[in-house]
Amino acid sequence: WVLAEKIGLPVLDIHGPVPTYAAQVGAGVDSLIDRLADGRIVERSNWSISDTGDFFEPRTPPPIADVDPAELLLRVERQTLRRLGDVVVFTIRTYMEPMSRFRERPREQVDAFVQVLHETPTEVRSYKSITTYVEPICTYLTSLPSE
Repeated sequence: WVLAEKIGLPVLDIHGPVPTYAAQVGAGVDSLIDRLADGRIVERSNWSISDTGDFFEPRTPPPIADVDPAELLLRVERQTLRRLGDVVVFTIRTYMEPMSRFRERPREQVDAFVQVLHETPTEVRSYKSITTYVEPICTYLTSLPSE
């Protein structure tokens, strides 16, 4: 997404393309923002899969068909909201780690991520542009040796 296209819009409009946002969390997020005390920070995280390693991806590129799943990146965003007077400031800090680093993690974490991938609804996979990658990543991660 591009900041210039989103700035000043109501939160529901900002998240218009996000599947299930309006139905599942839209009203709650609006309420949270309305009640956010001056100076208080709230935090959430978001994740996706990247094949570029670019921190700034205003437009998601089409997936690469024949990519080595070990080279794909888990992209995690730490997002914060903070009220400063009449405005709410939104920040993002992005972290990326190659799937190959999962071999260093405890098996429980690897299995938990595989489960998250399997349970991600089809419309969310499509929105995140990860549909092509889910099965190859799951196959790769489940093939990693247990410690």
